[in-house]
Formats: sequence, structure tokens, C-alpha cells
Amino acid sequence: MQRLGRIRLVWSLLLVLCLLAGREFVANRRLLQDYQNLLAESQALLEAQQAELNAQQAELAARQAELDARQAELESLLDEVQQLRATLEATEQRLREYEAYYERIRPIAAALRSARGADPWAIAAQIERSSRRWGVDPWLVVAVGFAESSWNVHARGRAGEVGPMQVMPATYRAMGGKHLGDWRENIDVGTRYLALMLDHAQGDVRLAVAYYNAGPSRPAAVVRQISARHVERVMQYRYLL
Repeated sequence: MQRLGRIRLVWSLLLVLCLLAGREFVANRRLLQDYQNLLAESQALLEAQQAELNAQQAELAARQAELDARQAELESLLDEVQQLRATLEATEQRLREYEAYYERIRPIAAALRSARGADPWAIAAQIERSSRRWGVDPWLVVAVGFAESSWNVHARGRAGEVGPMQVMPATYRAMGGKHLGDWRENIDVGTRYLALMLDHAQGDVRLAVAYYNAGPSRPAAVVRQISARHVERVMQYRYLL
């Protein structure tokens, strides 16, 4: 009987232990399930936060791209402004040069209003170009032209002189002229020849004018005598203009 009682006691203890173990297993299983649910929620939260972060990064990238585009547009506008400023400065410089050019030729054109065969402004412009090219006082050129031809661009002299500056054909060719009938070239050739005579006369304007009229091959005293009246006429024009 005692042995049977012990067996029953053992079985009872085993049953209690099994019940306790079952309850602990159930509790542990529930705890594991809770952990798994918490992990899933955390994973979902992390994924949502990652998606939000990705969206923010995409928006930031879009804004950066827009900012870069605006920066490029601004740089392009700045380049255009600089180009416009350079164009404006160049235009203003050309305008100043034109105004200075106009002021140089305006009185010459006014003095040439009685010229024949060409517009006084066109003649004045050519005189200004040639005088600057050859380093001659433009008003001396004007005076010589008045004395030689009264600024008739188609003038012909009795000795064969041609054009407003009344240059001999041989001299014309020697000075590089090619077209005897071109009054613009005639002014340039005559101005070049006058510059050469000024050098030959060592800057003596009266002697240079005498050489221009009578040629540089004769002695200075002879040239002065031959061309005295012509020189006076040129000088009168020069100082009256």
C-alpha cells in the first residue's frame, strides 16, 4: 500500500510539473508572438520612415536640380549682361569716334560748299582720311585744292594736270595712283605728294607749296620765284578758311 501511495504521489508530482511546464510554454509562446509582432511593427515603421526619407531625398534632389537650373540660367543672364555691356561700350566708343570724326569734317564740308562734281561731305571725308594717312594739315589740303581747281573734281589743266589736286599723270603714277578719273584717289595721291614736298622742304609750308606747284627738281630760290603768286593764293585760302 505504501508503494502504491508513493507511485501515485510521483504521478501527481509529474502531472503538476507537466501542467507547470505547459503553462510556461504557453506563456513563452505568447511572449515570442508578442516579440514577433513588435518586430514586425518596428520593421514596418522603419520601412515607412525609410520611404519618407527616400521621398525627402527625392524632393531635395529635385529642388537641387531646380536650383542648379536657376543658377545656370542666372550665369547665362550674367553672360548676356556682360556681352550687352561690352556691346554698349563698343557702340558708345564708336559713337564718340563718329562724333569726333563729324566735328573734324563738318567745318571742312562747310568750306567746300562751292565744290563742283561731288558732295562736299564726301570730299571732306576723303580729305580727312588722306590727311590723317599722310600726316598733312587737312586745311592745307583744302587750300591747295581751292588754289589748284576751286575744288572741281573733274578739273583738267592745260599742261595735263588732272582732278581736284591737279596732279600730273607722271607724278600720279609715281605716287601709286592707278585711276586718273577717280577724284577720291586724286585727293589721296595729291595729299601724299604734298606730304613728300613738305619733307623735301623740311617743313617749310610755303616752299612745300611752291614745290607742289613747280616741281622739286629746281633750286628753292627759283621755285619760290616761279610759284610766288600761287603760294600767296594758297596761303590766303589757308588762313581765310
